[in-house]
Amino acid sequence: LFADEHAAPTGLTDAMRIILGAGASLDQVRTLADALDRSWDRLILDDVAPTMAVADIDALLRAADEIVDSGRDCTDPSDKLVMRLSSIAEWRVAMADVRSSTAWIALAAECPSKGSGGKGSNWVGGASQVREIKSSIDDLNAAATAERTQYVASALAIVVHHLSRVIVDEAAERRRRGELEFHDLLVYARNVLRDDDVRWIVHSSYQRIMLDEFQDTDPLQLEIARLIVDGPNESGRLFTVGDPKQSIYRFRRADIASYMAARDATDTADVVRLTTNFRSTKPVLNWVNSVGPGSFRLRGHR
Repeated sequence: LFADEHAAPTGLTDAMRIILGAGASLDQVRTLADALDRSWDRLILDDVAPTMAVADIDALLRAADEIVDSGRDCTDPSDKLVMRLSSIAEWRVAMADVRSSTAWIALAAECPSKGSGGKGSNWVGGASQVREIKSSIDDLNAAATAERTQYVASALAIVVHHLSRVIVDEAAERRRRGELEFHDLLVYARNVLRDDDVRWIVHSSYQRIMLDEFQDTDPLQLEIARLIVDGPNESGRLFTVGDPKQSIYRFRRADIASYMAARDATDTADVVRLTTNFRSTKPVLNWVNSVGPGSFRLRGHR
């Protein structure tokens, strides 16, 4: 996708330059691609790629000019606020110099703040003018941040669009070749179970289903289990065992929120709490509780 600039889809090369100019690394882009690949079944593909936002650098320059011009009302060149306006003037010049490149993205994040100086008696408009100037500087910072964020977000949307298309196409190609990965198997199992006839056949084949290590269950796996037990005699068919303190597989789409939601939706009478640790000796448990009382010790557990 990124190997040949000339063969890349329209807008993708520029979008990548913008993302890298904003401080992202190629490794982070690869991490994004991996994350999208692990959740390819959730990707939504639009027929048309997003378009780049148009950065209104002129508006930022005009706002900076107005702020800098207010320095004429200061009677003391050593006033801290007027010195802050000098920093804004330098920033404004730098922004104008790099407006045609991606360098403005990083520079926008360096817009000077209002600082803590400014003595009302040094200004024609007094303390009220000092407050107005500082408020204008806050507005300039907010505008620079918003412009940068919108611009980079539009570039990211373009990259995600093209990555998603490649990832979904590769998933379809794996299916065509019969070379499915583990996540592919889950997706297609879920899809086939959405057919009423298939679901009833599978439902009739299993009286009970137990999900062990439920805290590390992918929501897709939970959906599969629920599809299997779904029916008029669903009650009591699904049994789960889990401990939220042992959830360690988020990188494989394990979602502790699924565990908590399922637990909260279960009648209290149907929840059995195992509060005694039979795997460790008392000295070991005492040491663990003394080292991490906030993390490990829960009321009623020992």
